[in-house]
Amino acid sequence: MKRRLLKLLLITIVVVAFTGYFAFSTFFFSPTEADYRADVSTLIPRDVDFYLSKADLDEDLDPFPIPAFVDELEATRGGKAFFASPEWQGWRADLGLAELQGEIERSLEQLPIELEPLDVLGGRDIAVAGYFHGSEIQFFDWAVYARGNWMAKLGLAALLRPGWFDLASQGLMVTADEDRASITLPDLDRTLHVTRVRDVFIVATDPAMLQAAFDLAAVKGEDSFGGSARYYDHIQQRERDGDEAEAFVDYRALSEAMQYTGRWPDQASQDFFPAFMGRLFQSGALRELAGVVRFATGVTLEAHGELSSELVSSYQKQLYRQRGFERNRVFEVASFAPSDTALFAYFHAPFGSTLRQVLESTEIAARDNLDDVVREVWGHPDSRPLIDEIDRTFHDRAALILRANDYEDAAGGPPNDGQEVFAWAFVLWSEGKDRIAEIRKKIVDNQGYFGIQGATPAEPGVFTNETPGGQEIYEYWSPFIPGTGHFASVMDSDQGELFFILSNEHRMLGQILKTKIEGGARHPRLSENPRFEALVSSGMPGASLMVYANPKVAGKTLREIADRAAEAEADMAIDWKFMREKIDRDVLNQNFPDWNYETLSEEEFQQLELLAKPARDQYAADVRESAVPQLRAGYERSILYAEEVSGALLEIDFDPKKVDVFVRLLMDLKP
Repeated sequence: MKRRLLKLLLITIVVVAFTGYFAFSTFFFSPTEADYRADVSTLIPRDVDFYLSKADLDEDLDPFPIPAFVDELEATRGGKAFFASPEWQGWRADLGLAELQGEIERSLEQLPIELEPLDVLGGRDIAVAGYFHGSEIQFFDWAVYARGNWMAKLGLAALLRPGWFDLASQGLMVTADEDRASITLPDLDRTLHVTRVRDVFIVATDPAMLQAAFDLAAVKGEDSFGGSARYYDHIQQRERDGDEAEAFVDYRALSEAMQYTGRWPDQASQDFFPAFMGRLFQSGALRELAGVVRFATGVTLEAHGELSSELVSSYQKQLYRQRGFERNRVFEVASFAPSDTALFAYFHAPFGSTLRQVLESTEIAARDNLDDVVREVWGHPDSRPLIDEIDRTFHDRAALILRANDYEDAAGGPPNDGQEVFAWAFVLWSEGKDRIAEIRKKIVDNQGYFGIQGATPAEPGVFTNETPGGQEIYEYWSPFIPGTGHFASVMDSDQGELFFILSNEHRMLGQILKTKIEGGARHPRLSENPRFEALVSSGMPGASLMVYANPKVAGKTLREIADRAAEAEADMAIDWKFMREKIDRDVLNQNFPDWNYETLSEEEFQQLELLAKPARDQYAADVRESAVPQLRAGYERSILYAEEVSGALLEIDFDPKKVDVFVRLLMDLKP
């Protein structure tokens, strides 16, 4: 009897389990369904205009929706400055971040069970992809691909049966068609379409992207974005650490949709920097960009861009064809730089052509002045023959070394304007020792044309001294050199290769020579700095340009420069065209009410100038007193942010058809 009861019980359990499994599978989903094994990118169409993905998002937002690094960042000086800054407070208010966070937290508290949203959907893998349509973001077509668990599957099953749960009463207009649902929200103009491919959930503005995912899954990702060469070569094959973000953008499609001109940076700018950068690169030449960002031990970006060669200028083609350098060459050149260098750059570029681009980027008046000097000193009609001569003198490579100007003021040194500046040095290589001597002789013989003078305008301003190693340093005094009042040069050779160094501090030349020749504990080299070695070794095997920076050793100088910049910015903000007349009229009404401002005689004008100057000066002082503290605080925050970076490396490798970029920031997030 007991056996029969046990048998009946077992049969009943099996029947109930089978029936329940069948019913659950029919109305919801199969509990034994396997996950989608391939990468989410294999469900995305090959021709998308943009793509962004991130794995392990649940570890990045912990607890949701707070980024995991916030506590660590808030404990640092830079982090404290950022979260207290008016910029962050303004963004936080404009975006309603505090309200959004509060709403999310209240919604989670009302759930019957404790739940982390990213445990349900998107925590393991999430991607966004789509197409640029129209000139505004709201017209773009996009799709979100996110891996979810069984609770997410239950949620989709509920959407597919809107009548079961009376979703319309909750403001959700849902229509379902087999395995897909379309949702219209009260505050959303566009209908969202939802489905899933096994454990990958897809929300899209265009139902065609849902169908594309099913079609791609059926052929195991063939002809998908994840199966394309652009993904394999420039994203999948990058170094991986499991915590990277992947990105791709068709820049040409974006620029056409947003109606960008493609002329950025603006080489027609009146300011030198954007005008010069616009001659080196134009955004309109970029077709697409793909790469990864890694977050282990800092932030690392590796990106590859495809260029439209027909949109690259003749100078850019010459620049991009220039043969680059290998990693070991970087260490050789960095042996010139002291270990405490704040910025070190090394690049290969066509020397003469680049000088011409520099000249074309300067103001017309400065170019005319140079042409006048060249005519008087060299007898050339303009500066072009001189540039050709310089081009023949120096090789197509150069290095820049920038460090704190911590050299003590020497008694009897050159007069200067007292500005705080970095000490800088350019290292050039040459085979034209005699041509360098000829150019130097022209400068020495025509000092007045170059603004060179001694302690007084009547005294000569060229001096020489010899280093203990026998190298002869030429020192040129000029009141036009900011901060130091002079520049200096030296020539020497290394392993038979002649190098020429130009600096704004003659004592820096001596330090560079000792660093290069002696090195060791007394004169440590940047090339032997562990941070520099680690950064360069992790970078590209070869490049056309590399820049290393250590913001921590630049802080003091940057702060003193910022003080002056804040005052200059405050002065530039004054509308003197309006204020000068207003102040002058007020002074005139107080002192000479019978005079007519529009018909002042020369004598009256001079009297007005004398009386109005104190008022103008006082107005400028009042503006500075009001504006400078706020401007200085803004600069200080930027410096604090930079000082959280203990080392930075930028490398760019150009080609007429492509560009590769490597950026790495080492973060030192300590209180």
